[in-house]
Amino acid sequence: MTESTSRPPSQTQNGLPFSIRTVKLATGAVRVEISGELDIATSPRLNASLLRELVAGRDVELDLSRVTFMDACALGTIMGARKRFELRQQSFAVSLRRASQPHRLLRLTGILPVLTLTDGAGPSPTSRV
Repeated sequence: MTESTSRPPSQTQNGLPFSIRTVKLATGAVRVEISGELDIATSPRLNASLLRELVAGRDVELDLSRVTFMDACALGTIMGARKRFELRQQSFAVSLRRASQPHRLLRLTGILPVLTLTDGAGPSPTSRV
């Protein structure tokens, strides 16, 4: 498996680690894996990663299973990306752990039903790009 975009974990303004890793899947799609807190400080990095994949014409699975906290700014980033991918007729799916804080936030805000959810057990990664 080859990594196309991987940045070493960085510290957010509150000092907590955050990372984004993009993994190419066997289908040609990519999995964008997020770790740490997804908030107003880190959402712009997620947005830039998703835009890069959108422009490249790749379908995306956004893996939030290692996100420990997510705020309203992150919700806006995810919903904006969902809309942009839909307009370009590209696939945008989300993977997350049930009962996690991101799952609860998406459920309570009514966003969960409009997202395409995957269990993360889809096609395995081929190689890191």
